[in-house]
Amino acid sequence: MARTLVIFFSALTVVALGLAWLVDRPGHVVIDWQDYRIETSFAAVVIALLLLLIVVLLVARFLRWVLFGHARSVEWRMRRAQDKGDKAIARGLTALAAGDAAQALKQAERAQTYLKNSHFVPLLQAQAARLSGDSRKAAGYYQKLAKQPETDLLGLRGLLYQALEAGDLDAALKLASKAVSLRPRTGWALNALFDLALGARDWKAAERATAGALKAGIMSPEEARRRRAILMLTEAADTSDEAIREKLILDAHKTCPTLLPAALKAAEILVATGKTRRAHAALAEAWNQEPHPRLAELYRSLVADRTPAEQVRAMEEFTEAKKNHEESRLALAGTAVDAHLPGMAREVLKPLLDNPTPRTARLMAAMAAEAGDVDEERQWLSRGISARRPDPRWRCHHCGWEPETWQAICQRCHSFDSIAWETPLLALDGPSGPRWRRLSEPGLIG
Repeated sequence: MARTLVIFFSALTVVALGLAWLVDRPGHVVIDWQDYRIETSFAAVVIALLLLLIVVLLVARFLRWVLFGHARSVEWRMRRAQDKGDKAIARGLTALAAGDAAQALKQAERAQTYLKNSHFVPLLQAQAARLSGDSRKAAGYYQKLAKQPETDLLGLRGLLYQALEAGDLDAALKLASKAVSLRPRTGWALNALFDLALGARDWKAAERATAGALKAGIMSPEEARRRRAILMLTEAADTSDEAIREKLILDAHKTCPTLLPAALKAAEILVATGKTRRAHAALAEAWNQEPHPRLAELYRSLVADRTPAEQVRAMEEFTEAKKNHEESRLALAGTAVDAHLPGMAREVLKPLLDNPTPRTARLMAAMAAEAGDVDEERQWLSRGISARRPDPRWRCHHCGWEPETWQAICQRCHSFDSIAWETPLLALDGPSGPRWRRLSEPGLIG
């Protein structure tokens, strides 16, 4: 305000000084135009020109107001409505965060009056209706969002969650499939499609979700191969066609040779069908990856027609790559016991005897029984019962469930690919009382 006054009075001063200068310097101006002659002073001409300029400026301003004033008025009203609508949305979101459904709905309606074409208004209305428990009204708003290209994923996601809350898994699966078809690289849609496909045992849809996750960069190639192999194993368990089942299992093993369940099932098929060379290669590869007692059993069935001494030598070769692994020692010791070589078996098991598992104790008890030493047999059976280091087993690392055989989906917590061959946690009494750690930690064996 002060600056405006300074400019005004400065301009007034300049005009006054100019007029005074003109008055002090009189002149005469004569204008002849057709039959007219105009005689006046130079100062009067200057003043007339100034007045004409002012009139022109005022007329121009008036015309500009007539031509563009309405548009500016409309623009101002739109800005004002936008501002009020944005404030209503902000208050509505705050109400949602506070759990106030009534206030959120009120602000959503207020925003609707100011923002007719805003995509945020239906979203706020849907969330407010959902918070208030009106699922029907919320579904209507989500469907409105789903019809717009800019908000189709938001609408589908809302409808998907509503279907899940209602327990309509078929509808949820269709919505997830539609979301993936619209936006193939959307992480939440791919994850939802995979989980729902698992629940519906729709392995093709689960495979599509896996391929999409790989293409979108959400999953590494190694993870995708492992997931595909598990899906093949699960599909194989569902089929009653033996030929299809065997093909799926062998394809799963080929897809992910490091997957222990696939290796076990593939080796069983190869042994059962008499494909000795392929079975030997599959068993050796699996053993070098992760030794498992079932692998040793299958290998022994391959060499069952050999002499006991040859079987021992074959088992030594089979376990050579992992000769210090506990499973290797147990497999070789078991073969030596069957070959009536207790001395060799004891030597092989020696590093395990200070802290034996129940399996180790049972094997030692069997050797004592064969030797006729009842007291030693009783001691080892007792140590097996009270063993503080359990044997490895199939176990869900999410909830701790221990199934008899491997399964792709935990039946307790329903997590996918959570069951692994591992040793359970062990309670160890220390100076400060019991503590828990995994048996794979150093210092727990031998």
